[in-house]
Amino acid sequence: MAKNKISVSFSKRNSDLYNILKAKDNSSSYICDLIRTDLETSNEGLEFKIEQILNKILKDKQLIFTTSDRPFENTGNEATDEDVALILNIF
Repeated sequence: MAKNKISVSFSKRNSDLYNILKAKDNSSSYICDLIRTDLETSNEGLEFKIEQILNKILKDKQLIFTTSDRPFENTGNEATDEDVALILNIF
């Protein structure tokens, strides 16, 4: 018997969800799987949003971000040593 229990109420508006849950063989397992998937998706979603924001900032400043293992090659759009020094002095 499970030690941790919770009671969930469904409004009339969510009666369709209640019927779906009621039809499951193991509603507890189903709910736990949904929560775990939601948490994993939320973390991936957050990482994706952060990457989008950083890419937008870099694009607006005409900077390029790469994750390759190749040595750094300055093509004119990347941050220079002066840019890096200025950023470090600001913070």
